[in-house]
Amino acid sequence: MKAHGLELLRFFSAFSVLVWHYQHFYAAEKVAYVASEQPLYNYLNFFYNHGSYGVQVFWCLSGFVFCMRYFLRNRDIVKLWNFFVNRFSRLYPLHFLTLLLVALLQYIYHHRYDSYFVYQDNGIKAFIRQIFFVSSWFDVWRLSFNGPVWSVSVEVFVYFGFVFLLRLASMFKMASLMVAFFCAVIWFAGVGNEFFECGAYFFVGILSAMLLSSDLPREKFVGLLCFYCFLLFSIFYFFDMVSEEVFLFMLVPLIVILMAILPLKNQRLLGVFDFLGGLNYASYLMHFPLQLAVILVFGWLGLQLPVFSVWFFVGYLILVFTISAVVFRKFEMPAQKFIRDFALNNHADVMR
Repeated sequence: MKAHGLELLRFFSAFSVLVWHYQHFYAAEKVAYVASEQPLYNYLNFFYNHGSYGVQVFWCLSGFVFCMRYFLRNRDIVKLWNFFVNRFSRLYPLHFLTLLLVALLQYIYHHRYDSYFVYQDNGIKAFIRQIFFVSSWFDVWRLSFNGPVWSVSVEVFVYFGFVFLLRLASMFKMASLMVAFFCAVIWFAGVGNEFFECGAYFFVGILSAMLLSSDLPREKFVGLLCFYCFLLFSIFYFFDMVSEEVFLFMLVPLIVILMAILPLKNQRLLGVFDFLGGLNYASYLMHFPLQLAVILVFGWLGLQLPVFSVWFFVGYLILVFTISAVVFRKFEMPAQKFIRDFALNNHADVMR
């Protein structure tokens, strides 16, 4: 049964990153960015101040969905080739398209302004790393070209650990718990990079899916959730007890579980949620090249960016989600279908 609430969570995670990255426009105008001065700040202050946390929600969601799809629903057999093709067809076509688009737009921007927009590492080596989806494997914060793809590159690395653990079969649950704990300890101790952070969120997402799918009686499950909510509230009330990062790590899996069990009945509403959730990857990868294109157009027209305007801000969001909807329907879905039809035709490679 599809958890439509997760689609809504996907959308808001992408939306939060879009609002957070609105500050990119200030790099073009070379003016100081002050979050409290932004359009609709009174309503969107959480996204302006904490929008980057949408990435961590994405990671946790991925672990949750992967567990549901590849472990809980396919305990006896998982096709390794199918896993690779499904991930490749889902992630790579749009990544490659936006990579080429950003490379072209950055070239135009550099020719006009003698510098690059936001992300400065746009040489041949960076381009080659981007082609192979390993842009963040050597230096997480050496961002290049379509910078936001760094979090996807890190997550792709974590996929290898997930596939390896799947081969452990009966030990998968315990192994996932150990990996989540290990990655979290390393990350919070400050001795690991974002690969450990991604691993912690991804595997705690897996554990959340296992908890939701367990044989725990409904009364005990609800009681456990209530106790966990009380614990989080207590920690929040006495916020100095833990760091913001630890609190977020405890909060995100709870949000994922609550959205997964959210009772939704209205069919039209479910369709809207599914559609919006489907735009998360396109909006995440398309928003930076669209920002770059808007800046170039305004520069060509000799106009100053009205970054403090509500209409400009709303127009930016409408532009991103409209183009993302077109890209999703006309490029992402056809590309996925083509690759999967071509690569999965009667293939018998099986991972047990």
